[in-house]
Amino acid sequence: MIDICLTKDIEFMDLYPRMDSIFSDKGENLILVDSLKTKGFKVTNWGRGNWVEGPRIITFTLSNGQCECQVDKLYYTTEQEPKYKVTERIKCSATF
Repeated sequence: MIDICLTKDIEFMDLYPRMDSIFSDKGENLILVDSLKTKGFKVTNWGRGNWVEGPRIITFTLSNGQCECQVDKLYYTTEQEPKYKVTERIKCSATF
């Protein structure tokens, strides 16, 4: 994450093991959000809901004044119910 503002859409597929359940809002933790916070980013918005490929998506928007990033945590439905494949996706753009 040297020049995060130039990061194209990237989905990290192997950050999590397969999950047996979906965390509550208080238990949700996003690895990429935590990493951005250590680099001076602040959360400006967040939300959660269902999506086409699975039962849950959590979205955070973060900014450091020069760059805005959207981080999604995606729960994919798998053939092994009730296990979910969990990934994180990041998309950033310069705000200047």
